[in-house]
Amino acid sequence: FVTHDIREAVFLANRIVVLGSNPGSIRIILQNDMPHPRDMRSPAFLAMIDRIHDIITNAIIPDEIAAATSTAVQRHIEPLPYVSPGEILGLLEILDDQNGSIDMFELAQKIGKDFGSTISVAKAAELLDFVDTPKHSVIFTDIGKKFLASDMNERKILFKRQLLSLRLYDVISGMLQKSTKLNLDEEIILEQLAIVFPNEDVEKLFDTMVGWARYGELFGYNADDKVLYLDTGQETAG
Repeated sequence: FVTHDIREAVFLANRIVVLGSNPGSIRIILQNDMPHPRDMRSPAFLAMIDRIHDIITNAIIPDEIAAATSTAVQRHIEPLPYVSPGEILGLLEILDDQNGSIDMFELAQKIGKDFGSTISVAKAAELLDFVDTPKHSVIFTDIGKKFLASDMNERKILFKRQLLSLRLYDVISGMLQKSTKLNLDEEIILEQLAIVFPNEDVEKLFDTMVGWARYGELFGYNADDKVLYLDTGQETAG
């Protein structure tokens, strides 16, 4: 099973092979002896994620970039799963039908996705604090219940608030606010994403990030000019 998602690898695998590139090679083989079902919030689980992250970061990010990018930013800016707001909403609706709790494997059957894709949808909802994922279950949080019970405008307001709790959106919003015209070229954002997330498909990550931001009306994107702009009620000229 091949994945770029460290959390997914730690959740599923008993043996994790970390690959390097240029030239292709095996950097390290790790034995993962945590018992199943695995708790994604347990100290052992989080420690294994940190260990793999450090191995990948030290191998790929040049020293000068690592020095320029603070440890706090590297560790706490988490990539977004490649999931749409609609898929997150679909998960919450299924949870509502299941009285607020469902087994991860049953969820995969209900949404018609493979297990890895199902984990991505659950992780996306968890990042926004709409669900919790103890062991192999997915359960509603109070914020998730409130979001689902709200009308469209209230959902957007709540979604925006949850986005700003994520370090990635906090950083990008700060960059936009500091820019002269409250906008930035797509290329600038892609370069920053490539530095912080060397193993991610940055174009897919960018598209996902923009999709979530547009849903929450946090910032917008002009596809013709390839410009990201703060959503202040009207589009800023590129």
